[in-house]
Amino acid sequence: MRRLAEFGEKNKARILKNEKPEPWPSEVEALLSATPTDPEIKGAHYTDFAHDFIQAARTFNLKLDQKKEWASAHNQVIGVCASCHGQSCAGPLVRIEKLFVN
Repeated sequence: MRRLAEFGEKNKARILKNEKPEPWPSEVEALLSATPTDPEIKGAHYTDFAHDFIQAARTFNLKLDQKKEWASAHNQVIGVCASCHGQSCAGPLVRIEKLFVN
């Protein structure tokens, strides 16, 4: 998750500089089988949010050639992060909130 947050930070910076963002990495696909630091965090909601995140990342990657869509597609991915972490493991929310492109 930390690597994904770092990736989101880099893409936000690229978008703000009007530079083409990078596609979300293939490791996004591994979210369904990820092992959390605290096993209790991976509740029933996790699978649904993981599917949502994977889909949002795929959609973002499909919009890389649509400059006007970069910020919106990026924010959709980050929104899924915030929604999931709002349900459990709220610690990273402060960092996640900073990933939105305003």
